[in-house]
Amino acid sequence: MFYRGMLRGGWNERGLSPVTGAALMVVVLVLLGVVSSGLIFGLAEEEPSPPSASLEMVPVDGSNQYDIRHQSGNPIDGDEVTIQGVSDPDALDGRTLTAGDSVRVLPTDSEVALVWDSGEDSSYVLAEFDSVLSTSDSLIGGSINARVDGQLQVINGDGGTLEPFSNTGQIKALGPATTDLDGDGLVEAPYLDANGVLKLIDGEGERSTLATDADLNGGQIRTQKTRLAVATWNGTGPDVLFTGDTDTIYRVSPGGSPTEVATPDNGVNAVVDAGDMDGDGDTELVFADGSQEIRYLDNDGSTTGVTAGSNNGIGAGSLVDYDGDGVQRVAIVDGGNNIKLVGSPGGESDVLIDDTRVAGVNAPQARKSPLTVADIDGDGGNEIVYLGDDNGKVKYLDGVDEHFDSGGTDDITVEFLTDDTGSKIDGSDVTGLTS
Repeated sequence: MFYRGMLRGGWNERGLSPVTGAALMVVVLVLLGVVSSGLIFGLAEEEPSPPSASLEMVPVDGSNQYDIRHQSGNPIDGDEVTIQGVSDPDALDGRTLTAGDSVRVLPTDSEVALVWDSGEDSSYVLAEFDSVLSTSDSLIGGSINARVDGQLQVINGDGGTLEPFSNTGQIKALGPATTDLDGDGLVEAPYLDANGVLKLIDGEGERSTLATDADLNGGQIRTQKTRLAVATWNGTGPDVLFTGDTDTIYRVSPGGSPTEVATPDNGVNAVVDAGDMDGDGDTELVFADGSQEIRYLDNDGSTTGVTAGSNNGIGAGSLVDYDGDGVQRVAIVDGGNNIKLVGSPGGESDVLIDDTRVAGVNAPQARKSPLTVADIDGDGGNEIVYLGDDNGKVKYLDGVDEHFDSGGTDDITVEFLTDDTGSKIDGSDVTGLTS
């Protein structure tokens, strides 16, 4: 602008005196010197370098969440990092991630990235990971699947919308939406329709049939007091696992036919999950027997009971390591309508969540119906979601992780799950809840 103004005067304007011109030349030279030195020193200043670290992202058993683990390398200042593609991008705020540390995240996209900000208008991707999730086209990502008004609906977290899938019709049983079973890039949820046909549905509403009564080797698909599972068992899978009314466990995958897994001596009503229930390093198949006792099936065909149940419903959820101690537990509803985390035989690892662990005067007051675990409030922790026994409204236990981390000094709270209008949500004790 300064030089343009000088030229606008034209050739007829009065010239500058030699003294004034010399003074201006000195000023210009000084200014140029300042600018030059600024450029030189600016170029000499080094931009902060991003930390160099080896990271991995691994799924959390029985959950939609993942752990991002720091394996080796430089410490990572959480205040300089955002995690893209998850429910809480600032999950590392106030933390420094060093070798051996991890942060738990809930993916909301099929790709997750740790992005480091230099503070100098530049950023750097420290690591990228693939997840099985793509919430725009799936049934999960902090959401719960439930039978509301008879049909499958997705509850999009606490304070979220309810999205019905009208083409499911009345449903009789549900399984978790955790895996892309048919290879189309979308996560599917298994369910039993009103006619007892085993089907899959994805977030776009696409349905497919997995099995009918005619596909079984005698008997029918069980539709009462049952639950479906999605798991890898004995080196095969992931498959949908279900039960027949002849007390047989079946497995099936898209495009295949049902295959018998086992016919336990004491019967079977529902398949719960597969995982390392007894800490021996092998995967066991967890199920509810004919008396609603939680049992697990070993690879050699033997079964072991872990806790007594009752005959008024399937009050069990998936296997989850709730406190990070390496022990996987099944959340069940006991005879006192409390929630119990059941581990290996003997009861040493069992944890009873009753009024001694819950803030206020009320215990969980859970209905004997399938329950689930998900980060439905977006805080990065596990919430146990269940049906209230008093009114059938959906409730959840908040602060479970913090309770264990504090050694039991932090209280767990009971909250109602609400929709985007603030209304409490009705559930169904027939199907319970999955995620």
